[in-house]
Amino acid sequence: MKEQIIENIAFETGQEQFLQIIINSISDFVNLKDKDGRWLFANQAAI
Repeated sequence: MKEQIIENIAFETGQEQFLQIIINSISDFVNLKDKDGRWLFANQAAI
C-alpha cells in the first residue's frame, strides 16, 4: 500500500512537470488563475 502511494505521487509529479514543460514551450500567453483572480501559473511568454 505504501509503495503504491509513493508510486502515485511520483507519477503525478512527473505529469505536472511534463505539463509545465509543454505549456512553457507555447509561444502564446498562457496563465491559470483561481476563482479570486490570483495567478497560480503563467508560462514563460506571460512573464
